[in-house]
Parts: sequence; structure tokens; C-alpha cells
Amino acid sequence: MSEFKRPEWGSQDPEESYRSGYQDGALAALQAVESGMTTDELKHWTDVKLQKWRHDRSAFPTPPK
Repeated sequence: MSEFKRPEWGSQDPEESYRSGYQDGALAALQAVESGMTTDELKHWTDVKLQKWRHDRSAFPTPPK
């Protein structure tokens, strides 16, 4: 059992997937800001491009640039 009381690897726990996605999203947003993206551009990316990607089941697993 992990120190965070989550099941070990191999689990299909939706909470674990949610947390992984949240961490990945935070990292992508940070990298965008560090690369010079403005907050308006980041908001557009999140509200338009990322949302379309999230709902497209045929899309690659990595988020759009």
C-alpha cells in the first residue's frame, strides 16, 4: 500500500487516473507559461484545443501542442 493509501500499480481506480491527469495538466500549463505563452493563449488552448482533444476518443493520448 502506498503512503497515500492508494492501490498499487495495475489498479483501474478512476481516482488514480484523475490525479495523474491533473498532474500532467498542471505540468503542461507550467511548461506553456515557461515557453512564453500568454495567459490569454493558455486560456484559449485549455478552453478550445484541450477540451476538443479530451472528448475525441480517436485522438492520440498526448495532449495537443
